Amino acid sequence: MQFFPHGLMLGPQPFNPVMIFKSENEKEVLPVLLDPVNAGIMMVDSEGYGRVDSAHHASLEIFEKLGVGIVSVHFNEIEKNEIIALVFIKDGEKTIQMKFKAREILSLALRSGCKFFASSDVIEKSKLLNLEWAMQHAPQHDQGGKTLIQGPGWLH
Repeated sequence: MQFFPHGLMLGPQPFNPVMIFKSENEKEVLPVLLDPVNAGIMMVDSEGYGRVDSAHHASLEIFEKLGVGIVSVHFNEIEKNEIIALVFIKDGEKTIQMKFKAREILSLALRSGCKFFASSDVIEKSKLLNLEWAMQHAPQHDQGGKTLIQGPGWLH
Protein backbone atom coordinates (compact mmCIF):
# COMPACT_ATOMS: atom_id res chain seq x y z
CA MET A 1 0.00 0.00 0.00
CA GLN A 2 1.39 3.40 -0.94
CA PHE A 3 1.84 5.96 1.81
CA PHE A 4 2.36 9.71 1.70
CA PRO A 5 4.20 11.94 4.18
CA HIS A 6 1.54 13.75 6.18
CA GLY A 7 3.26 15.67 8.95
CA LEU A 8 5.96 15.87 11.51
CA MET A 9 5.11 15.75 15.21
CA LEU A 10 7.43 17.14 17.84
CA GLY A 11 6.82 17.06 21.55
CA PRO A 12 8.44 17.70 24.91
CA GLN A 13 11.08 15.30 26.24
CA PRO A 14 11.15 12.30 26.60
CA PHE A 15 9.03 12.07 23.44
CA ASN A 16 10.79 11.44 20.15
CA PRO A 17 9.81 13.24 16.96
CA VAL A 18 7.59 11.21 14.63
CA MET A 19 6.91 11.40 10.90
CA ILE A 20 3.31 10.49 10.14
CA PHE A 21 2.53 8.70 6.89
CA LYS A 22 -1.03 8.15 5.69
CA SER A 23 -2.46 5.95 2.98
CA GLU A 24 -4.04 7.67 -0.01
CA ASN A 25 -7.53 7.14 1.44
CA GLU A 26 -6.20 8.32 4.86
CA LYS A 27 -7.60 5.21 6.57
CA GLU A 28 -4.21 3.74 7.47
CA VAL A 29 -1.58 5.64 9.44
CA LEU A 30 2.08 4.75 9.97
CA PRO A 31 4.09 6.74 12.52
CA VAL A 32 7.87 6.43 12.10
CA LEU A 33 10.10 7.48 15.00
CA LEU A 34 12.93 9.86 14.12
CA ASP A 35 16.05 11.08 15.77
CA PRO A 36 15.97 14.82 16.60
CA VAL A 37 18.65 15.79 14.05
CA ASN A 38 16.80 14.22 11.10
CA ALA A 39 13.52 15.65 12.38
CA GLY A 40 15.09 19.12 12.35
CA ILE A 41 16.29 18.64 8.77
CA MET A 42 12.86 17.46 7.67
CA MET A 43 11.14 20.32 9.46
CA VAL A 44 13.32 22.89 7.70
CA ASP A 45 12.71 21.15 4.34
CA SER A 46 8.94 21.02 4.87
CA GLU A 47 8.79 24.75 5.57
CA GLY A 48 10.36 25.46 2.18
CA TYR A 49 13.62 26.58 3.72
CA GLY A 50 15.54 23.58 2.30
CA ARG A 51 19.11 24.75 2.10
CA VAL A 52 20.83 24.37 -1.22
CA ASP A 53 24.12 23.86 0.61
CA SER A 54 22.91 20.94 2.72
CA ALA A 55 24.47 17.48 2.87
CA HIS A 56 21.27 16.04 1.39
CA HIS A 57 21.47 18.39 -1.58
CA ALA A 58 25.12 17.42 -2.19
CA SER A 59 24.33 13.70 -1.88
CA LEU A 60 21.46 13.91 -4.34
CA GLU A 61 23.58 15.89 -6.82
CA ILE A 62 26.30 13.23 -6.61
CA PHE A 63 23.68 10.51 -7.12
CA GLU A 64 22.33 12.33 -10.18
CA LYS A 65 25.79 12.68 -11.75
CA LEU A 66 26.40 8.96 -11.17
CA GLY A 67 23.01 8.00 -12.60
CA VAL A 68 21.83 6.73 -9.23
CA GLY A 69 18.57 7.60 -7.51
CA ILE A 70 16.25 6.46 -4.73
CA VAL A 71 13.14 5.04 -6.39
CA SER A 72 11.09 3.91 -3.40
CA VAL A 73 11.16 3.04 0.28
CA HIS A 74 9.24 0.04 1.60
CA PHE A 75 8.57 -0.19 5.33
CA ASN A 76 8.45 -3.98 5.36
CA GLU A 77 9.60 -5.27 8.73
CA ILE A 78 10.15 -4.44 12.36
CA GLU A 79 13.29 -5.57 14.20
CA LYS A 80 13.75 -4.94 17.91
CA ASN A 81 11.07 -2.20 17.99
CA GLU A 82 12.62 -0.46 14.97
CA ILE A 83 10.88 -0.05 11.60
CA ILE A 84 13.16 -1.30 8.84
CA ALA A 85 13.05 0.20 5.36
CA LEU A 86 13.95 -1.64 2.19
CA VAL A 87 15.24 1.07 -0.14
CA PHE A 88 15.12 0.53 -3.90
CA ILE A 89 17.89 2.39 -5.70
CA LYS A 90 18.15 2.74 -9.48
CA ASP A 91 21.73 2.45 -10.75
CA GLY A 92 21.59 2.94 -14.50
CA GLU A 93 19.63 -0.03 -15.82
CA LYS A 94 19.67 -2.08 -12.63
CA THR A 95 17.80 -1.71 -9.37
CA ILE A 96 19.49 -2.58 -6.11
CA GLN A 97 17.99 -2.97 -2.65
CA MET A 98 19.46 -1.84 0.63
CA LYS A 99 18.11 -2.14 4.18
CA PHE A 100 18.21 0.73 6.65
CA LYS A 101 16.52 1.68 9.86
CA ALA A 102 13.66 3.90 8.69
CA ARG A 103 14.84 6.80 10.84
CA GLU A 104 18.29 6.66 9.17
CA ILE A 105 17.11 7.02 5.57
CA LEU A 106 13.88 8.99 5.93
CA SER A 107 15.12 12.58 5.64
CA LEU A 108 17.21 11.81 2.53
CA ALA A 109 14.41 9.76 0.97
CA LEU A 110 11.88 12.57 1.54
CA ARG A 111 14.25 15.07 -0.05
CA SER A 112 14.68 12.75 -3.09
CA GLY A 113 10.94 12.73 -3.79
CA CYS A 114 10.65 8.93 -3.93
CA LYS A 115 7.52 6.86 -3.26
CA PHE A 116 6.80 5.21 0.10
CA PHE A 117 5.08 1.89 0.73
CA ALA A 118 4.21 -0.12 3.85
CA SER A 119 3.14 -3.70 4.39
CA SER A 120 -0.07 -4.30 6.33
CA ASP A 121 1.96 -6.37 8.82
CA VAL A 122 4.20 -3.40 9.65
CA ILE A 123 1.18 -1.11 10.00
CA GLU A 124 -0.43 -3.47 12.53
CA LYS A 125 2.81 -4.08 14.47
CA SER A 126 3.57 -0.35 14.60
CA LYS A 127 0.21 0.27 16.29
CA LEU A 128 1.19 -2.11 19.08
CA LEU A 129 4.71 -0.64 19.33
CA ASN A 130 3.36 2.89 19.66
CA LEU A 131 0.83 1.86 22.29
CA GLU A 132 3.52 0.02 24.28
CA TRP A 133 5.85 3.00 24.02
CA ALA A 134 3.12 5.41 25.15
CA MET A 135 2.27 3.19 28.12
CA GLN A 136 5.93 3.14 29.21
CA HIS A 137 6.82 6.79 28.66
CA ALA A 138 3.73 8.93 29.15
CA PRO A 139 3.05 10.56 32.51
CA GLN A 140 0.37 8.63 34.35
CA HIS A 141 -2.28 10.06 36.64
CA ASP A 142 -4.48 8.13 39.07
CA GLN A 143 -8.13 9.08 38.66
CA GLY A 144 -10.32 7.12 41.04
CA GLY A 145 -8.99 3.65 40.25
CA LYS A 146 -8.32 4.39 36.57
CA THR A 147 -4.94 5.21 35.14
CA LEU A 148 -5.08 7.97 32.59
CA ILE A 149 -2.24 8.45 30.19
CA GLN A 150 -1.94 11.89 28.69
CA GLY A 151 -2.24 11.85 24.92
CA PRO A 152 -4.72 12.30 22.10
CA GLY A 153 -8.10 11.42 23.51
CA TRP A 154 -6.56 10.17 26.81
CA LEU A 155 -6.22 6.39 27.11
CA HIS A 156 -8.10 4.57 29.87
